[in-house]
Amino acid sequence: MRGTTQKLKLLYLKEIFEEETDNEHAISMPKIVEELKKRGVPAERKSVYDDIRLLQDEYGLAIAHEDGGRTYRLEEHNFEFSELKLIIDAVASCKTLSESKSLQLIDKLKKLCSKHERETLHRQIIVTDRAKTQNSQVHYNINTLNLAISRQRWIGFRYYYYDVKKRKKYSYGGRSYFMQPYSLIYVDNNYYLLAFDNHGKKRHFRVDRMEDVRIHTWSFSMEKINTKVDLENYTKYTFSMYGKGDVVQVTMRFDNNLVSMVLDRFGHDVMLVKDDESHFTITEPIAVSPQFFAWIFALGEKAEIVGPVEVRDQMRKMMEKRLKTYAGK
Repeated sequence: MRGTTQKLKLLYLKEIFEEETDNEHAISMPKIVEELKKRGVPAERKSVYDDIRLLQDEYGLAIAHEDGGRTYRLEEHNFEFSELKLIIDAVASCKTLSESKSLQLIDKLKKLCSKHERETLHRQIIVTDRAKTQNSQVHYNINTLNLAISRQRWIGFRYYYYDVKKRKKYSYGGRSYFMQPYSLIYVDNNYYLLAFDNHGKKRHFRVDRMEDVRIHTWSFSMEKINTKVDLENYTKYTFSMYGKGDVVQVTMRFDNNLVSMVLDRFGHDVMLVKDDESHFTITEPIAVSPQFFAWIFALGEKAEIVGPVEVRDQMRKMMEKRLKTYAGK
C-alpha cells in the first residue's frame, strides 16, 4: 500500500501546485507536506525537494522558488487567467448551449486554474437563460453530426420552429430530412449544419432546432462535395445578417465615420475606394435578402446601395411596401 501511495506522490504534487498556486499565490513546504498527507501520502521534506526537482527537470513543470526558497508556485498553467475568462464568457453567452449545459462546462473549465483564480471567476460569471436554447440535446447533436461527417454517412433528422404561441412546429410536415452533412459552422452564437440534399443542393440548418438526429448506413463521397463548396465565402455571404438570397456583386457607399463598422463586417481585406471627401465605396458579393436591406436601412443616410440597379430597385420596393403597411394603419 505504501508503495502505491508513493507512486502517486508525483501526481498529487503536480495537482497541489495547480490547485493551490498561481502567479499571485505561493505555497510553503510545510503546507505541501500537509496537503500530501490529506491525500494519504506521508512525505518528508527531503523527498519532496527531490520530487519538485524531478517535476522541474524531467517533466518541465515551471515551478518557481520564492522567499529564499521557502515558498513555491507554479508560474504557468495551461491557460492564462485572461484566456480562461474569455473562453468561459463565450460559453456563458453561447445561445446554442442550454443554461444547465453552460454551467456544467464552466465548472469543468474552472478546474483549469487555481482555487484562488476560481473564486475570482465565480464572482464574474453571469449565465442567463433569456436567449439560451431550449434544446438540451444540442451537444449530443454536435457529436453525432461530427461523427457522420468523419464517416461520410447520410443523416436523418426532424427540424422545428416556433409559432406565435411559442408552440413547437415541425418543417416538412414533421417528416425527416435526409442529408449529406458537410460541415458545422459557428456564426453569431449559433451552430449551423451545412449539408447537401439528394439533388445536390446546399442547405443549412440551425443545430439547436434539429431533433432525432441519427446516422444512416448510406455513404457518400466527401471528395465530390469538396469541389462544390467554397466554405469561407459561403459562410461569409450566406450566414449572419444576410440570410438567404442570390449572391450578387453589390457596390455600397458609406460615410467615412463607418469605416470601422465596415471592416468589422466585411474584414480588413475589403477594398475601400474614395468617393469624395466624406464617403467611400466598397464592392462585395452579397446574398441579397431582406436582412441585408434592413442592415443598410438601419444605417440611415450614412449608407446607400449604389448598384446594381436591380438591387437598388429591390430595396426601394421593399421600403415602399413597408411604408404602405404603416400608412394604412
